[in-house]
Amino acid sequence: MVVAGKEAVLVTGSRYWTRVDIIHRKLAELKPGAVIIHGNAVGADEIADNEAGYLGLARIRVPYIGKLGKPGGPVRNRLMLNILVGLEHQGYIGKVYAFHDSLDTSAGTADMCKQADHEHIPVYQFTTYDDDAARVK
Repeated sequence: MVVAGKEAVLVTGSRYWTRVDIIHRKLAELKPGAVIIHGNAVGADEIADNEAGYLGLARIRVPYIGKLGKPGGPVRNRLMLNILVGLEHQGYIGKVYAFHDSLDTSAGTADMCKQADHEHIPVYQFTTYDDDAARVK
């Protein structure tokens, strides 16, 4: 079943993110039926999960794969991206929302953005000091 025009957003970001208002506003702008994918971590992921639930949006949680050790993060990122690409094949419009003040100082969020860019998925960065999106790629 193809679902044309619905949105699928992969949320990534800082574990220290606290700006609920920014995440709420960005998720509230999505069309009904949007799907939120995240890495089930504290900070931006947890806020996105709570706000998506409040807004009635579907959520897909992809937790860190601890038994893999340090590679567990990039592997989880790949799994989230594979889910997003799969939804795109079903007609969803895929994009990544990165909630982080500096991708230069990030490991996990920067890796997610790099992987998404490699797949030609648009990435939008939001910061705590400017909640207007800057398209990363």
